[in-house]
Amino acid sequence: MSKSVLITGANGGIGQALCQTFKEAGYFVIATDRVSGSCICDAFINADMEALCTDSQFREVFFTQVRGYLQEQGLFALVNNAAVQILGKTEDIQVEDWQKTLYVNLVASFV
Repeated sequence: MSKSVLITGANGGIGQALCQTFKEAGYFVIATDRVSGSCICDAFINADMEALCTDSQFREVFFTQVRGYLQEQGLFALVNNAAVQILGKTEDIQVEDWQKTLYVNLVASFV
């Protein structure tokens, strides 16, 4: 039975490379991203990491989906690759931009 890995942000360049590398190493790859893409995986879950932090119903559905794909041994690894980068002048960055960055890049990995 193969080990399971959950990779967030799976459709970007780094995410796709992670999915392929883990898949080639024999892992059962569960991939997530905000939009469907072409990553190499065994299961894909459409997931917004900001919503994972702020919406308890979304979080419950997400984890139910993840558990549904897990093998008997459970989740072996989590690669928190999802990230946002909001660029601009300091005076143009809004509090909401900062909150989104914190949710996606930091809080989601602890939820």
